[in-house]
Amino acid sequence: MIEKAVELDNENLIYKVFLADVIREYTSAIFRKTKNQVDLNTYELEKDIDNLYQKALDLYLYCIEKLPSCIKSLSRCAIGLVKLPKKYSSKYFNIAEEAIIMSLELHPNCPYVHHIAGMIYHKKRTFQDLEKALYHYEKASEFKNFAASLDFLRLKCYLNPDLDPYEDLMKYKTMYKEKYLQIQLKCHLGSYYIFKKRDILTAIQYFNEVLEKDQALLLKPAYVPFLNMARAPLILLEIAVN
Repeated sequence: MIEKAVELDNENLIYKVFLADVIREYTSAIFRKTKNQVDLNTYELEKDIDNLYQKALDLYLYCIEKLPSCIKSLSRCAIGLVKLPKKYSSKYFNIAEEAIIMSLELHPNCPYVHHIAGMIYHKKRTFQDLEKALYHYEKASEFKNFAASLDFLRLKCYLNPDLDPYEDLMKYKTMYKEKYLQIQLKCHLGSYYIFKKRDILTAIQYFNEVLEKDQALLLKPAYVPFLNMARAPLILLEIAVN
């Protein structure tokens, strides 16, 4: 559908940014699904995946060049670039960095742009870049960007494994009053008591409070805890069993 929209309005660069994102996510999904299937025509599949990633890369680069004053599209292109596999993105990190710097110059108080900047520097993973990531996550958090607040806390804990994040979590509980964010924070507090304090009883109290609000969370992916290396959302029942 997005590709059709681009065909109908080929001058609309925002559509092209969406298309690049869709192609990248679609290709990543294909790769994850097929990487362990030995009965496939590996050569043909790799060629198709390579062509799709290259198409996404070309779209991102084109849109960065043509959209120098649209901060949201610039930011999306920048993070889209660095989310591509290293084979495609490593040569273009500087372009992504320039795009996000340009976005920050245009709108220095935009929490979305600061969050994206943090994600980009986080991807590079040198100590100097992690310090930059921490700065931008914190700036976005100051503007009440919830995802950035959690990324800020994750990175703080990564850089200082002895850090006790309890005060930060409690601060976020006062900052974010929305029901669904309170549920997320109680999940994180539960994981804090499991992974950091080894206090199962207190953790269960927090998880019970969550389940009182939404019992379906017992069996469906609920959250990605910041205190361990999980990449996918955890299910509360799995935590309870393990």
